[in-house]
Amino acid sequence: MTHFADLTHEEFTEHAFGYNYSMRLARPATNGAFRYADVEAPPSVDWREKKAVTEVKNQAQCGSCWAFSATGSIEGINALVTGELVSLSEQELVDCDKGQDQGCHGGLMDYAFQFVINNGGLDTEEDYGYTALDGKCNRAKMNRKVVTIDGFEDVPSSNELALMKVRGGWGGWLLMAVVVLPMRHIMFVIITTTSPFFLYITSLSTGCRASANQCCY
Repeated sequence: MTHFADLTHEEFTEHAFGYNYSMRLARPATNGAFRYADVEAPPSVDWREKKAVTEVKNQAQCGSCWAFSATGSIEGINALVTGELVSLSEQELVDCDKGQDQGCHGGLMDYAFQFVINNGGLDTEEDYGYTALDGKCNRAKMNRKVVTIDGFEDVPSSNELALMKVRGGWGGWLLMAVVVLPMRHIMFVIITTTSPFFLYITSLSTGCRASANQCCY
């Protein structure tokens, strides 16, 4: 049982769903060959052992899962490259990434990655803390470019082997549906509109179906 148990399904979806699948459908498909097609897929990877995973974060009642998914992926790849795990600012994305993304009203990780690239980096969680509210962009903090990426790539759709091969290239976290690969790190979307999932705590869930609306990394 979770702290969402007293909410109706409509209340939960209003406050917690943030992945904008319509944006995903509208985004042009990636051109070119999958760069990790010839990589050998490892049998398993545990990024906790490589100190590439931050503490659990909570988006609260704000549809900003797209921002958490983006920062989680960037945090992981940065830790693998530099050896330093830095928690990054979701609030900067919520407040400042207003080209296509819509703060607490949803967004797409692709656009968050592009924002970070265009801005030249992202501030830390400690400096630009999370409020779970749409706020005014703090330009001074937006210019504190602590961690950045130089690109991202879509993983071939409906291809579990491709997801495994990306892990061989350095890897990432995965569960069900493909989303985006920034510098060889995977994030995924949980597919669910059914009520059992918002009571989920651990182990496996069999109640996932319908539209994609939850971002993870």
